[in-house]
Amino acid sequence: GDGPAAHMHRPHAPRDFTDCAFQNARTDGELFGTIKYGSPGTGIVPLVPGTLEEEEAWTLVAYLRTFFN
Repeated sequence: GDGPAAHMHRPHAPRDFTDCAFQNARTDGELFGTIKYGSPGTGIVPLVPGTLEEEEAWTLVAYLRTFFN
C-alpha cells in the first residue's frame, strides 16, 4: 500500500491482505463476491466473467484460504 501507485488510492489506502484476523472473518462468499464483482472505489476490478470463470474464482477462494487457516 505504500508503493509508487499508492497516491492513486487516497483517501483509502489498500487493505493489508496479510491480516489473518480480517481474512478469517470474511466468508467464502464475500471473497468470491470481491473476485467476481470487484470493489467499487478501489483498484479491484471484476474478474468474472472475462478473466476467470466462476469455477476458477471458487478455486482461487480455496487457494487463498490455504494462507490463512
